[in-house]
Amino acid sequence: MGSRERLAVPQRRAGDPVFRARNITPPTLYDQEAEASQWAASTPDTTRPCVVLGFGNGYHLEGLHAGPVIVVEPDVGLLRKALEVRDLTAVLRRVELLCPETPQQVIDHLTQRFPTQDLTVLGHPPSLRLHPTFFNELTGRLEARKRLTEFRLKILVVDPVYGGSLPIAQYCSRALQALGHDVASFDSSQ
Repeated sequence: MGSRERLAVPQRRAGDPVFRARNITPPTLYDQEAEASQWAASTPDTTRPCVVLGFGNGYHLEGLHAGPVIVVEPDVGLLRKALEVRDLTAVLRRVELLCPETPQQVIDHLTQRFPTQDLTVLGHPPSLRLHPTFFNELTGRLEARKRLTEFRLKILVVDPVYGGSLPIAQYCSRALQALGHDVASFDSSQ
């Protein structure tokens, strides 16, 4: 997204680096660790997979103890700057990092990885302000996905009378069951 030219790296009071992008500053330059702990403590459920919207400086991820954690950062330039100014090795060991070009890439990844699980979604406020279009579209799609997973269908799969398409009907039945639907098969060969 070409954010490198609009980055500034001030030092916070304790001497640790933070950065400012397009005049969007982390919420505080004073005690980011305390703020990160407070942010992580607001996590409603740490047993479910957690999707964090925005990598930022990475401070907020240090206090987050959920599992698994998937971090979505659409701006590779910001991510690169965060990795240049801080040693984030410990954070990167605990999270899965996605740098998608489109919100749909995130949805595709999450659907493949967690087809039937509900997700905890946490937004990093400065990142949400920096990329409102991207994250608004992504959160809308995640909400739609959540509503669909709550919607269980009762599906009857009619097996073929004869022929080689029986395995396809069986594959479809298993896939629909994996998505959480109630599936019954009808043997039409009789």
